Amino acid sequence: MRRTVLFLGLLLLPAFADEALRLAVGEQRALPAGKVQRLSVADPGVAEAVQVGEGGRREILITALKPGRTDLLLWEGETPRTLRIEVSELDP
Repeated sequence: MRRTVLFLGLLLLPAFADEALRLAVGEQRALPAGKVQRLSVADPGVAEAVQVGEGGRREILITALKPGRTDLLLWEGETPRTLRIEVSELDP
């Protein structure tokens, strides 16, 4: 049962390490927070991530700030998982 719950939790967020979340400058994306207890952005100049909401309605709000790449570390337990964030210029 525990493996099933963990697997379902992984489905809520884009695949880690193999895929990147691609955003344009100024774009925002809300992802279900699941059981994420803590998060950290490697380069907060490229993107910002904050937890919003309460209880079962918590989300992670990601805002693209400037072009570049950064990693978002998400802790559900002792070991963080990594989500790559790639930010590009706005299309003209």
